[in-house]
Amino acid sequence: MHVHARAIQGAATEEVCQLLAQCFHVSSQRVRCVRGQRSRTKLVEIDGDDVELDARLQTLLAIASFR
Repeated sequence: MHVHARAIQGAATEEVCQLLAQCFHVSSQRVRCVRGQRSRTKLVEIDGDDVELDARLQTLLAIASFR
């Protein structure tokens, strides 16, 4: 997956948050960039059930390891 928005006025960061919301099956309001809004390295917080989020993360990591 790639972010296509340019890093102008937070557009790329916003797109990253929207993409993560889709991947984790949560609303975009539950995803926020905690650190690194203007950096390639970001710390992102996803609000939701920890067990469900962890299960989804494990699924995404398993999918990524096959690529």
